[in-house]
Amino acid sequence: GMAAVSLRNRVILTETLRVPQRKAELKEPSSLRKSISQVWQEWRNAAGQFTSDRTFNAVALANAGFNFTSISAKFVLLPMLALDTWGLGASGLGLAMGAMSVLQLAAARPAAHLADVYGRRMALIP
Repeated sequence: GMAAVSLRNRVILTETLRVPQRKAELKEPSSLRKSISQVWQEWRNAAGQFTSDRTFNAVALANAGFNFTSISAKFVLLPMLALDTWGLGASGLGLAMGAMSVLQLAAARPAAHLADVYGRRMALIP
C-alpha cells in the first residue's frame, strides 16, 4: 500500500518532478473515468521512474531500513523488555502499547506544523 502511494506521489507531486513543464505542455485535468489500460500505463511509467532514479532508491532503502528497525524495536523488542525486565503483565503491556499509539496520534499534527513552519530538519532535532 505505501509503495503504491509513494509511486503515485512521485509522479503527481510537484516537489518531486524533475523536468519543469512549459505552459504549452500542461494538460487539462483528466477525467475520473480512465480506462484500465491508461491507469496501468501510468503505473508502469511511475515504476520505471522509481527504479531508474538511484538517489530516490537510496533514500527509499534508507527509509525502509529505518522503518523496519523501528517497527521491530516497537513490536518485538519492547514487549520482550517490558515482560522480562520490567515485570509488566499482558494488560500492562497492552496499556503501554495503547498509550504509545495515542501519544503518536496526538503528536502527529503539532509535529507536522513544526515541520511546515521551521523546516523538516528543525522538527527532527529535539
